[in-house]
Amino acid sequence: MMIPALLAAALSSAAYSEIEVCNERAEAHRVAVSGVIDGQRFTEGWLHVAPGVCVSLGVVQGPEAYLFAASGAVMAGGRFQGWATPAPEAGGGHAPICVSPGENFSYEGARTECGRGEAAGYFQRIALEGDHTLWRIR
Repeated sequence: MMIPALLAAALSSAAYSEIEVCNERAEAHRVAVSGVIDGQRFTEGWLHVAPGVCVSLGVVQGPEAYLFAASGAVMAGGRFQGWATPAPEAGGGHAPICVSPGENFSYEGARTECGRGEAAGYFQRIALEGDHTLWRIR
């Protein structure tokens, strides 16, 4: 049986990493993240990342997080309207997670059953690297 002080120390030693996204493409991208903070999964977006710019998504708890970047998202009046052609597709290491309409969204968990007005974004799984993880949009 673990004593409370050791249990607290074990829980506080969970790996945290700041995620920085660098856009190396010629067009702006919108980025969403799905990760864990204090043991609770969350999904949120959209963060606008201009060409040639690096921005911080904040700190998440390891060992992994999921990131999604789209330049082909159709937005109208601040609302998500769907994907431009071609739509993002499932691939190795990708997970379909629902993105909500609007300029910004945030919810607990990682929904895979999309509701009305939502669409699946194929999030790339990344391993967190120490206290700073860099993800490049190439």
